[in-house]
Amino acid sequence: MAVKHGYEPPSALAMGVAVAKVHGLAVAETARWQGLAAVLLKRARQVHDQLGYLLMYGSYETERNPATFYTGWRYTVLDAGQGVSLQRIGIPFGVHADPHECVFTSWRSPPRRCAHRGGPAASFPWSQSC
Repeated sequence: MAVKHGYEPPSALAMGVAVAKVHGLAVAETARWQGLAAVLLKRARQVHDQLGYLLMYGSYETERNPATFYTGWRYTVLDAGQGVSLQRIGIPFGVHADPHECVFTSWRSPPRRCAHRGGPAASFPWSQSC
């Protein structure tokens, strides 16, 4: 998507490491209500934090409605069909949802490291606090 917006492939790739998506979180019917989904989401969050992603998000179909689960883990659950802009981290597009989907998000504060000290690429707004 970034390339479609005029970014060169290296910049588009660098933007891709700022946002992580939970593509699926599923537990077998016979194993539900044992805390497995919580363990999986917690591990995904650990990887998210270790890799320095600024946004972790996912979506689910409204008929399933696990909003209480995600809000319990401090995610923001958006209304059905509502997307989220990535402008706050300098990415000129966003995450969109179909009318029958809800997006859940968790933002992390931008790092305060300078690019020349091992921080993010200097071309991104969150690295300008040097």
